[in-house]
Parts: sequence; C-alpha cells; structure tokens
Amino acid sequence: MSPEERQLLTSLFDRVKTASQTPRDREAETLVEQSVRDQPYSPYYLAQAVIVQEKGLEAASARIKELEDQVSKLQDENARAAQRLPRSRAVAS
Repeated sequence: MSPEERQLLTSLFDRVKTASQTPRDREAETLVEQSVRDQPYSPYYLAQAVIVQEKGLEAASARIKELEDQVSKLQDENARAAQRLPRSRAVAS
C-alpha cells in the first residue's frame, strides 16, 4: 500500500468514526451487519468503492470548474467583441 492509499483509507475511517455519533436506521444497520457476517471481505471492497467514487467526483468537479471558466472567458470575449461592433442605425421611413 502506498502512503497516499494509506492516507485515503485513514481519512475515510476518520470520517466514519465522526459519523458514528449520528442516528442510524436500525433495520438498515442490521442488514449491513448481516451482510458483513456473510461476506467478511465486503468492508474492503466498500472502502475501495468509496475512495474510487470520491476521486471520480473530485476529477469531475475539477473538470466542471475548468469548463465553467472557459465558458465565462468566452462570454467575456464575446461581450467585448460585441461592444467593438458598429451599432446599426434604424432608417426612418
């Protein structure tokens, strides 16, 4: 395991520890407990899935920000170009 992977897992479980004080749905908790008993390897895969999804969301968020910045820049350029165009005059009939 790399130091980055260790940090990601540590951070995930720190958040789980913090969230452990919040109320939980007892029926859902029972189902999760039973599922973990039936599939003892499941916490590993669930932790991996959470980390992969978080990284995907971070990348998507960064890309959205990049695209929003590009749109804003293009809108600004468009507005400046429009201001430089000669204004047409209405012809009186």
